[in-house]
Amino acid sequence: MTREEAVRIEANRLAKDVFDAAQAKQAEAEGLLSRRNYAAASLAFQDVTGRYMEATRRTQGRRGDKSQAESARTRMLAEKQQANPAASDFASGLAEERQGNGLYDRLAYREATERFKSAEAFFDRRAPRRSRRHRRSPNRNLFDRRQSGRCPPHPSSEDRAVGIVRRVTSVFLPG
Repeated sequence: MTREEAVRIEANRLAKDVFDAAQAKQAEAEGLLSRRNYAAASLAFQDVTGRYMEATRRTQGRRGDKSQAESARTRMLAEKQQANPAASDFASGLAEERQGNGLYDRLAYREATERFKSAEAFFDRRAPRRSRRHRRSPNRNLFDRRQSGRCPPHPSSEDRAVGIVRRVTSVFLPG
């Protein structure tokens, strides 16, 4: 693993501590090489390779965390678009969003994900109930089924009264 490969996958940002240690060790190895201490330089370069590989391994793990944070931020922003800015929880959602963005910028992706999810929950509480005019009538589907002939029609009031009388008389007047 070379320095360029590690930089290409952003190890210099996502695993900065290990990457910086590898760079310091690489400078030491190059110094040994320039002094023609080949045995020590060879060992140092092997150590450098191992450190760059470790930085790469850590970076790959952090990339998954970064991806989750980006997904959480996208969902949160979608909820924010639909949110009512006058809702009581909107300000709390904004505060959580700011904290999440700060954590994301500091590469604390797992913590940022949690803040974005929290902000999404605050923004999701925004939905006022629909007005009556936009509510779907609970009987609408039944009406549609009757019109299409898939549901029997309602009995008339007279038919219902006759049915009630029959049930009552069958209980009180035996056969």
